[in-house]
Amino acid sequence: MVVLDAHQVFAKKLQAMASSTSSPDDNKKEMKTRIASSTNQEHLAYVKSYLKAVRGVFQCYGEQTKFDEFIKLLVDYLNRRIGIKRLVKGASELLECYPVLILGFNSFLPKR
Repeated sequence: MVVLDAHQVFAKKLQAMASSTSSPDDNKKEMKTRIASSTNQEHLAYVKSYLKAVRGVFQCYGEQTKFDEFIKLLVDYLNRRIGIKRLVKGASELLECYPVLILGFNSFLPKR
């Protein structure tokens, strides 16, 4: 759940930025901030539903330790202890039996 907390804090910071911008000269900046906040809220909802699905699948098959490893992997990436290559490799190994979860995970990866 540490992952969700980090995203929630980020969303709240964006919301605070959007509400504090009130100068008429900053209308474009305010609009961009509000769009980013809205997009972030949609992303946060997707992250929550995806993690709930991953947890459900792993619990269904009695693999709670795999879910814990998956969360640790995400937290290590968010805290910059591992890079994107290690994240992808680890996630691929943990989710290899679940192609639908792999597809969902791919949507989080940076577009190159």
